[in-house]
Amino acid sequence: MNDMNIDQWKKANQIYALLMDLTVSDALTRLSEMDELGDELKALVLNLISSGNEPSQYFKQQVSSSFQLDAINAIEYKPGDTIDDYQLLEELGAGGMAKVFKAKKTEAVSQKPVAIKLFNRGEVSPVLQNRFAIEQEVLSGLSHPNIVNMHHGGTSSKGVPYIVMDLIEQAEDIDEYALKHQVSVKQIIKWILSAGKAIAYAHNNLIVHRDIKPSNLLIDGEGRLRVVDFGIAKLMTREDSPQKTTIMALTPSFASPEQINSGQLSVTTDVFSLAAVCLALIIKELPFPADRLLKSCAGDEEHVWQLLKTKIKDKDLRNILNHALQHDPAKRYRNMDLFVDDLSAWLSDKPVMATPDSWLYRIKKFAKRRSALFAALSTLVAMVVIGIVLLGWQIEKTQAEAAKANEVKDFMLGVFSVVNPDEAQGESILAKDLLAQALAEIQARKFQDIGTKADLLVAMGQAQLQLGLNQAAKGAFSAALEIDNDSVQAHLGDLKIALSEVDFTAAIEQIEQLDLLLAEDDVHRADLLLLQAQLSIHYHKDYELAQKQSLQAQNMFLKAENFTGYLTAARQLANILYIQSAPETAAKDLERELALALKKLAPTHTIVLAIKNDLVELYNDVGDYPQAIKHSSELIDDVKKVLGPQHPFLIQAYISQAGTQRATGEIAAAKNSANQALTLSKAINGERHESTARALNFIAVLHYVDGEIELALENMQQAANIFELILGDDHPETWDVKTNLTALLNMSGRYDEAIATVEPVYLKQVDVLGAGHKSTIYSQTVLARLYGDVGRLDEAQALGEEMLNQAIAELGMDHPLTAGGHFSLAQIYQQQGKYKSAIDLIVSVIESEHWDENNERAIGAYNTLAGLYLDHDEVLSAIEYKEKSLSVAVNILTEDSPRVWVQMLNNLEFYITLKNPEKVRVYMTNISEVFKRNEPVNEKHQLRFAELQAKAEALN
Repeated sequence: MNDMNIDQWKKANQIYALLMDLTVSDALTRLSEMDELGDELKALVLNLISSGNEPSQYFKQQVSSSFQLDAINAIEYKPGDTIDDYQLLEELGAGGMAKVFKAKKTEAVSQKPVAIKLFNRGEVSPVLQNRFAIEQEVLSGLSHPNIVNMHHGGTSSKGVPYIVMDLIEQAEDIDEYALKHQVSVKQIIKWILSAGKAIAYAHNNLIVHRDIKPSNLLIDGEGRLRVVDFGIAKLMTREDSPQKTTIMALTPSFASPEQINSGQLSVTTDVFSLAAVCLALIIKELPFPADRLLKSCAGDEEHVWQLLKTKIKDKDLRNILNHALQHDPAKRYRNMDLFVDDLSAWLSDKPVMATPDSWLYRIKKFAKRRSALFAALSTLVAMVVIGIVLLGWQIEKTQAEAAKANEVKDFMLGVFSVVNPDEAQGESILAKDLLAQALAEIQARKFQDIGTKADLLVAMGQAQLQLGLNQAAKGAFSAALEIDNDSVQAHLGDLKIALSEVDFTAAIEQIEQLDLLLAEDDVHRADLLLLQAQLSIHYHKDYELAQKQSLQAQNMFLKAENFTGYLTAARQLANILYIQSAPETAAKDLERELALALKKLAPTHTIVLAIKNDLVELYNDVGDYPQAIKHSSELIDDVKKVLGPQHPFLIQAYISQAGTQRATGEIAAAKNSANQALTLSKAINGERHESTARALNFIAVLHYVDGEIELALENMQQAANIFELILGDDHPETWDVKTNLTALLNMSGRYDEAIATVEPVYLKQVDVLGAGHKSTIYSQTVLARLYGDVGRLDEAQALGEEMLNQAIAELGMDHPLTAGGHFSLAQIYQQQGKYKSAIDLIVSVIESEHWDENNERAIGAYNTLAGLYLDHDEVLSAIEYKEKSLSVAVNILTEDSPRVWVQMLNNLEFYITLKNPEKVRVYMTNISEVFKRNEPVNEKHQLRFAELQAKAEALN
């Protein structure tokens, strides 16, 4: 290479350095405007841009043998150097911007080596410093077995940023490892699955990696995959996170089209890149043409499809990768979880979403998985097919098409009745799969009697509603109404879905249409009345009218001898009582109905199980825990014995049981029950389902009760993400879980994020649900407390007082949210130093005629009041209510409950603060005796007791 060429390459690299912080399109535009450059020099710059995200490496390969690199590319550190407390041992890898070294602490005697990543440039621009800062922030918030863990970050004495991370022993890039060991396609897919789950975890934490490529997927010495290098990750929660990808941050062979073309980035960006890596590993070559960056990805789809057709023989795997590698992000898998699910299904020889569904396709997959069972079933299927063929021939022969069509309809309805949970008896997964197959078959099949098709679609929709598959049900009902717009059952199904989605406008329209379709004595008039009652409850807030409509429906069901309908109305009447703050009456009425139900129905009928679950929740609310435990145990035992351990009813039963265990202070047992609900929901419904989100929500609450705020936040965020994904941002359950998330963010000191989360939720609730709805009041309570915590006390007081007035007017004085409103406003008054006003608020609650001291809420109320009296220098009153809080806890839960131990420890700390040695000695003795009697005691309680003992000794 002559001096002229060297100078040209050097000049090209300098120009590249000027363009590296621009997007591809901006960089190319800027380069084309540099008229002073010759075509040869521009071509060299284009080579650098096309070479990937390590242009300096490419540059050095061309010129390093001919001249010494200038200062901008000088290596600042080498093995043997020290960075703060670490000595660099050996270089593990290098990129265009950074190097990674194996290192050890200089002072430590026994230690595990670590990896240190640091810039290898003498000067670090603000852009690059920000990139390192983002990587530190990302890694500090992630903890996953397939993501490298960060220890800490810092800046060396020379001003070079660095990150200290876990050292991945014997690490190799995934492509090098796969080639060296000649791994199978299935092993590659297993690695991609691991990577996908780790990246999905990052997505759930609102992080997009944006640089997935083989060198960022490492295989360690044990064959485990680790995702590394979040240096250009996008934090979706940060306004300053880059929205576009610069050429510095691009790897053209694996970047998504939207990265190259400066489009909007999302989780589908990572789906594309991971699929590109997967394809490259399988075919052992790069998945895109070398000039795709300069052509703005124009030939991507045709190039990929040719590779898939010629080099991926398995149709399902080809379809999966093609779906993930779509040029348009909207046509790809919506999120990483869906991509992972399809890859997992492929590994298990199950049907995949990327392949069009059909009856024949599912039979083929089933036959491949279960060859022996399929051989037996095929005989039975053949008999059924022969019977249907003969029946069809007979219909045609006798030309009695209408009559025989009814016979076929009845036969088909009988076949599909197995998907009803009352008859399926626990086979929920089979039911869901069978529904999908049946629906596809109905849509594809040509019926001589079009009414048969409509009836079958309605049957599918009703079964899907019972399994909680609302969107699938909506599609079935819509298809039925296209055939027969007068189908009452389809309209009723649509009405149920509209009410569940809080689409009151659509609900009112459906009610008006049904009112015209139904005669006064129509058997479906009772169903309509029940749904009208729901509209009266949630939209009109007219509980008296709702009660009247439900009673009328109940009488109509009774007259028609529809006992299931009668009990459904009874459940709704109990719910109306609960909403009106009469849970004791609701429980009493449901107990009477349950006794009646058990005389006529099996103990495992869905309506009986639903009533038992309602009773558990009602008894939890009134504090009658023995009754709650009784019904909860019966419910779970009945379902397991008769319906099996995989029945959907167990999900809510476990959550209700966890609620009872939480109230009685058995937090470990509650976590176990809630985790059983989560595991079962994932098995039955998958990762993205309302039941899964509800279980995560409850687990988050339990972590909060146990003081594990970070775990609570993690689970609550996952629940919020699922609800937002499947129900949308405007659904009541999404709002509720976001309000819960806000409360946790507030406790973690993330005030700005908390306010940004709950304010839009509150405004939407006011608009859709109304200011007096309990969900709106709850969000208003959380927002008022949040304003108080950030010092916006005047706003907090105004919002808190408005909230309390709404709660009293709409919910009544004895509703739990009203009591909570008193406590929240009292806290705001306390923050303002208005102790007397705060005390008066709490006293007004505990002195009301509806106050029930035999309830766990009383424990918190008395503790709050004790703190307020202490702030107001009324020590004797503070002591009085501290003792009352313990007395109530013992009375409700007994001295052997962990919840009581917490109260005893709180009281001990209270008396240590008051420097009351006599009371301290009494509590020390009592706690020691209780712990001794209940050995072994939770380590957390033991540690806290030890800390308080040390404080008590210091007091003496």
